[in-house]
Amino acid sequence: ENSLFPPLLLASTVFRLRLFSVPVKLGTCPPDYIHCIQPGTDECAKDSDCKEEKKCCYCHCAMRCVEPVDGK
Repeated sequence: ENSLFPPLLLASTVFRLRLFSVPVKLGTCPPDYIHCIQPGTDECAKDSDCKEEKKCCYCHCAMRCVEPVDGK
């Protein structure tokens, strides 16, 4: 009876890690030197929201999909 518990627990943990893990794309966000009076509307919340190699970065007063500066 108890011999099935550890493998099921392990499988459940691996499933949850894969389900909720968010891949971070290579590269770093470019510097943003804009000083904002008020925040803009975000177009992304995480890298996986962006197409191709673009990253989700704070840029021009909001989170936007931008080209990384290095690490392509």
